[in-house]
Amino acid sequence: MMKTDDKDGKWVYDRFYGMNTQIETALGFQTEAMEAGEPYAWVNDVRKWFGFVEDTFSRFRPESELCRLNRSAGKPMFISYTMQEVLLMVSEYRRLTEGMFEPFILRALEDWGYNTSYDQMNKECITPSRLTTALQKKNEALELNTGMRAARLANGARIDLGGIVKGWSVDRLTGHLVSQKIKSGMLNAGGDLRVWGGSPLNPWEIEIADPRDTHSTIASVKLHNCAAATSSMLGRRWMTEQGTAHHLIDPRSMAPAVSDIVQCTVVGGTAVECDIFAKVLCMLGLEKGIEWLISCADRCNQALMVTENKEVHYVGTINMWERRWSGVSGVIIHDTSSIA
Repeated sequence: MMKTDDKDGKWVYDRFYGMNTQIETALGFQTEAMEAGEPYAWVNDVRKWFGFVEDTFSRFRPESELCRLNRSAGKPMFISYTMQEVLLMVSEYRRLTEGMFEPFILRALEDWGYNTSYDQMNKECITPSRLTTALQKKNEALELNTGMRAARLANGARIDLGGIVKGWSVDRLTGHLVSQKIKSGMLNAGGDLRVWGGSPLNPWEIEIADPRDTHSTIASVKLHNCAAATSSMLGRRWMTEQGTAHHLIDPRSMAPAVSDIVQCTVVGGTAVECDIFAKVLCMLGLEKGIEWLISCADRCNQALMVTENKEVHYVGTINMWERRWSGVSGVIIHDTSSIA
């Protein structure tokens, strides 16, 4: 990624590993703030925030709030404001995506071998245990009592919030930094990113990696005060006796998703929504994905999808295509300009 020079201030950059991914930050400050040493305190606060999020939502840390909630299944448990905020969003996106975004996939992830952090997995050949079925999922439920700030999972149910927390944490921190008058910046947590500040004439230029060669790019997109997220079925993969598996579980089958899309990048207003939409599009496939995205055009209406046979498809208005996107060879454009 690249940011054009800003003559009115200076930038502080940081990169670290957290939440099982690479996190990158770039914060822009006025010269006076730089001289006072303020940016370095903010960089430390950014690291603390992502550490707090991991402590709260990691399924790999037995004492995280998420793990305690999963162990309490069948009984109500008082939860933090942070957990309640995320669980309310979970309910909303389950409804919006008609169940394609689904937190009740933890058993399926573990059954397919993803039962420890990805960097610690044995990826040579895993023997899946009993395989969770879509029929089992129907008996799982999440009840929220916002007045009591309590949650109850159905007996035996467990959830994974990895599909929403990264984007949410980026959005939440962006809102805080903007409220503290940090004039411009970029937060990127493993491809879920937000940018703010600057002007349309001075945007961020984000490079999108080739899903088959992460050292190459297939496109770049100019972003101004918005978000983007990329999801891929070629990233976190491992071998099992059932064949190659990956981390995108299709709730219709409770197995690694199979579709003709191998990577999807979505541009929109929030990182959490872009991330969820990118995952759903990967699972739905090209034809159904385009139809669904158009039906949600009032929320996230730009997507760049790479298919299994290496076609690149853009869904969005031709105006946004010409203004924002570049470096794409042989793209197939699905223009939504005529859609009200």
